[in-house]
Parts: sequence; structure tokens; C-alpha cells
Amino acid sequence: MSVLEALIYATAAYALAVIATYLFLVSRTPGCRGKVLRCIRAKELVAVAIIVLAQAALMALMAVFLL
Repeated sequence: MSVLEALIYATAAYALAVIATYLFLVSRTPGCRGKVLRCIRAKELVAVAIIVLAQAALMALMAVFLL
């Protein structure tokens, strides 16, 4: 497995974990039980995407400096 493939898989796994955590927390919010899709906000999805991209950038930097 190349470094690029490992980086892609790690980013995908991290994104899945972040999105699952976000959906879990939204589903636990009072008033959103059973209506999770109504409670998701675009600003929050943008924040999740920024977090995932920042983590991917950090993983890429670590891969470059450690190799």
C-alpha cells in the first residue's frame, strides 16, 4: 500500500467517524429525536467538512515529514 492510499483510507475512516459522531449527537438533541434530517444545519456540515479537511492536511504533513 502506498502512502497516498493509506492517507486516503485514513481520511475516509476519520470522516466516517466524525460524521457518525455528529449524527449521534444531533439525534440526542432534545426535539430532534426521529427528525434528525430536519435538525441538521448547513453551517454545521460546513464545520464538519472543515474539520475533516484540516485533519487530512495534518495527516499529509505527517506523512511527508516522516518519510
